[in-house]
Parts: sequence; C-alpha cells; structure tokens
Amino acid sequence: MLDFIRSRAQTWVAWVIVGLIIVPFALWGIGDYATGGAEDNVATINDVNISQREFQRAYYQQEQRLKQMLGENYDATLFEDQMRKSVLEGMISQELMVQAARDEGLQVGATQLAAVIQSVSSFQENGAFNRATYESTLKVQGQSAAYFESRVARDLLSQQLYAAVHDSAIVTDYDVDMLLKLERQQREVSYVQIPAARFLADAVISNDDIESQYSASIDRYKMPEMLDVEYLELSIESLKNSVDISDSALEEAYQNQKEALATPEQRRASHILIEIPFEASDEEKQLAEEKANDILARLKGGDSFDALAREFSDDLGSSELGGDLGFFRRGDMVPEFDAKVFAMNVGEVSELVATEFGYHIIRLDEVDEGEVPSFAEVKDVLLAQLQQSEAERLYYDMADQLTNLVFEYPDNLEIAADELGLKIGKAEDVTRNDAPGILANPLIMRALFSDEVLKERLNSEPVDIGNDHLVVVRVSDYTPAQAKPLDAVRSEIVEWLTRQYAESEAQALGEKLLEKVESNADFSTLAEEFAVEWVELGLIERNTASVNRLISKRAFELPRVSAGEISAGTVSLGGDYAVVVVKSIKPYETDQISEADRISMRQQLMTIRGNADYEALSQGLRGASSVVIRLEE
Repeated sequence: MLDFIRSRAQTWVAWVIVGLIIVPFALWGIGDYATGGAEDNVATINDVNISQREFQRAYYQQEQRLKQMLGENYDATLFEDQMRKSVLEGMISQELMVQAARDEGLQVGATQLAAVIQSVSSFQENGAFNRATYESTLKVQGQSAAYFESRVARDLLSQQLYAAVHDSAIVTDYDVDMLLKLERQQREVSYVQIPAARFLADAVISNDDIESQYSASIDRYKMPEMLDVEYLELSIESLKNSVDISDSALEEAYQNQKEALATPEQRRASHILIEIPFEASDEEKQLAEEKANDILARLKGGDSFDALAREFSDDLGSSELGGDLGFFRRGDMVPEFDAKVFAMNVGEVSELVATEFGYHIIRLDEVDEGEVPSFAEVKDVLLAQLQQSEAERLYYDMADQLTNLVFEYPDNLEIAADELGLKIGKAEDVTRNDAPGILANPLIMRALFSDEVLKERLNSEPVDIGNDHLVVVRVSDYTPAQAKPLDAVRSEIVEWLTRQYAESEAQALGEKLLEKVESNADFSTLAEEFAVEWVELGLIERNTASVNRLISKRAFELPRVSAGEISAGTVSLGGDYAVVVVKSIKPYETDQISEADRISMRQQLMTIRGNADYEALSQGLRGASSVVIRLEE
C-alpha cells in the first residue's frame, strides 16, 4: 500500500492540503522531539522522545484554542484529563507519520521547502518574501531558522503522506448512486408537537417534594471550594520595562554590530537547470550530465543564454524568464549553488554545478553590495536588543533567587517579594472552574490544589508557564465546598420540579396519542380529543432545512411503509414531545441523478473514506511501533 501512496505523494492534492494547514503548523510546530537533554520525557516513539516541555507547549496552545471556541463555557475540570491524553496522542500520531514517510523515501526538497516558507504572509513585505522579516519573526517566536525549517519539513512530510492516502481512496459508481438515493428519498410526514409549557400551571409542588429533591441531589446545590490566593510573577517581558540602557551602551552596540546590521549583499543570477530524476539510475545521471555539457558547449560557442534557458531549463519557475532567479542573499540557495554564485564576477558563466536538483549552468547578472544603516535608523532596534539581553540576564539570576527564597521561607511570599522587588498579586474566591488571569493556567491550578499548597499551606515551587514566565502561588485562605441552605435554592428546586412534571405529562400524552394513531384512529378526531394540531409537512428530504432536525431524523428512522399504511413514532424535543407519522415514501431513482450531483457525492465519499484510510494507517503504524507513554495521570 505504501508503495502506491509514495507514487501519489507529490501530486497537487498534497499542495492543497499543505496550503490549508502549513501556516499554523509552521508557526507553532510541536517542537524538536529528539532534543531535551535531561528533561523528563512524556513518551518515546521508536527511540524518538517527546519532552515534557514540548508537551506542555502543545497542551497550552490547544487549551487557548478551546477557550477561544467555548468562551465562558470552558471548564478546565471537564476538559483537562481528556485533553492531556488527546494532545499527546496527536503528537505521537504525527511522529509516527513522519517516521513512516521517511521510511518510504518521501522527501522534502530545498526548493519545495523554500517555496512554502516564502509563501507565508508573515514573512513577506509588499507581497514578497523578506529574509530580515523572516528572521525577526522567528526570533520573536524564540526559534532559529534551522529549527523552524526542520519543523516545516516535518510537517510537509506528514502532509505528503496524508495527501497520498487520502487521494488513494476508492469510491464506486454504485456507492455514489446508493447514497444519493438514500439522501434524496422523500417521505410524506406529519407531526404533532406537545409543548411542556401546556402543563406548567398544573404542577403542584409540596414542601415534602422540595425537601426530598434537596436531599437526593445535595451535590447539585453545593457551593464549590474557594481559595484566597497570593502569587508572585517573574518574567522577562515584565523585566524589560525596568531596564535602562545608556546612550553610550547603545553607541557601543552600534559599533560592534555595524557590519551585522548592514543590508546584506544580494546577487542576481540566471541559471539553466538540467534536472536529475528522483532515485535516478547511473545511466540517467550520465545522460543529464551529457545534456548539460552540450548546452554549456553551445553557450561557449556564442549561443544566447536566455534562449537556451527558455528551451532547455527544467526550472519551470525561471525558464520562461530566460533563467532569471532575481536577487537573493547568501544562504538563500542550496550550498553548492550559493557558494558558486558568491564567488563569481558579473557577467561570468559557470561550469556545471551539481546539486541535489541536478546540473546548473549559472550566469551572474548583477551585484547589490548592500549598505550600513545609520545609528539613528537602528537605535530603537538596538535598544530592544539590549533591553532583552539585560532582562534575560536578570530573569535567570532572579529565578534562582526566587526558587531559593520561596523554599527557605515556605509559609509566606513577603520576603521573596521584598528581596526581588516583586509585587504580591492577590485573588479571592478562586475555584477549580473560575480563576482570574494567569491563575487559570492548568499548571498553576494543579499547583494550587496540590496537597502541599492547599492542605499544608506552603508556597508552591516556581511554575514555568512558558515564554520565560514563572509564577509562585500560595493559599492564604480556604473555604471548603458546602451545601447552600435550602431557602437559598428553594425557588431553583421548585422551577426544576415543575419543569420535570410538565415534561413528564407531555410525554405521557404523546404516548397515548401514539397508541391511537397506531390503531388507525382518524387524525381530525384525535386533534379534537387531545387538543392538538397536526402539522402537515408534505414530502420532505432528510436534510430539508425548514424542518426541525429531530423531527426529520425520527421520520427517516421509522420503518418503510406500503401504500395505504402509515408508520409512527415519538421523539423528545428537549422538553416538548412529538408524535411523528410517515404516510408515504417517494423513492429517488437512479435516472434522476445528475452528473454534477454524482461528482459532488463522490468528493464527499472520497473525503470520508480517505480520512478513514488515514486513520487505519495511523492505527496500523501504532500497532507496529514501540510507543512508551510516561504521561502522569
């Protein structure tokens, strides 16, 4: 199967998938699993480790996305355990896919990698890739170019494999026709909706009922345990605001960095590429070299470089431009190409240059020497750099002191705050589900509710919440969970019991009505007897938008009917109750299916089956691999 996948991995489908998801993957990544040194590892996949730090970063990013989606409905206690497992499973799955892609010989070429990175809008200025913007953006993210590019290459590998599997799904004409016939089948439906509100006024709730409900569901009416919290924060970002940099230090930094700050030299070159096929044989390599030498001989004989590039170059991006690659900086191209271009003189044409892509003949067209910016132009940049550097130095020094002080004086934060010049933050009535600001971070919540902090009232160890940000917490006061007084929740209980009564009565009436319908009673008579109104929907499809989704779903679950018969059932509408009747069925015939409908349905089925095949591959790789999980429950 993977041999077939491999043949599909370079198709346009892969680029569509990559185009949709490469940016978030590239900007965030999931870290370099192979590194970590002495860090604790949460999992090992075929000898490749996932570190605790990388897991925490991925978990925090997923938590932020979930908070954005759910807003105030987000409840850490409901999601934390499951999310920890799902985040780790996702990281394991991606690592398995990357390993499988490499095992099958899938590769990401330098040109492909550069094209993807250069297309990211965050790295562009005026619609064109800008290397300075690229490097500064990565610096803000705390990533080196080499690290970032390795992440993008990993993601491209896994997406190639996904696209290849997805594109290999098989869907037959029979599958398409049968699903369309089911989807487009029409049913003649009528229904009665019995509102629970009809019975609200009939509810009689006694004191005994209220007390019984209160006793039986005491946990429902509890106030959660609450904490009063004190905390200290230490971060590089906050320290930067307190760092003063003198003008003389700025001037010295300018002189030291003048060359590095200069606009780098750029060179404009053209090339003719004779490509070597993937996994080429020795004979194919020799043929490519001979072809390149023939072209080189024609150039030396006076033929036009531009014309030969248009006729023979395998670089589709530049051949129509006479081989023109535009301006680029040192390091933008693959090493062999780069070294040659930056050793040439303007107008010079090179001998053959071999790279992983094939044989190049290069002409140097123009050189832009670059320029050194003035002190005024880079003063703000230098100031930010020096503030960052000094803040980092202070942070790591103060982090050591903070760790020692909160350990030496474990029952208060005042001494650490005074020694380090930090302000003690305070928060009241913190619960497991409701905490302000950084206290809502799951790592901090775990520390707050640990035995050491909650029961023994000791300072926590400094908690690293990422981005060079430490937090120490302690509990200054604790109120255990306790039941609210009955009088405080009486109205809530009455409302709940009243609603339960009304819904029960609506259901009971619906079941009686169903019995009458199934005994072939006249609908008009039933409407008068039960004081209800039949709604005639006529012929509907499964996905008719104007019909309550629960009604249509129930209608298409009911058994098929023959002429003159009906099929009936009931369904809860979230409080209200309904009786649904199917009077007839109108099939959708194959000759009614248009070609456009077939194409659309085939695409849907391809997506469903492609995803299922990918999941099957993922599970198969998991079963055949060594996966050790050390994530603490």
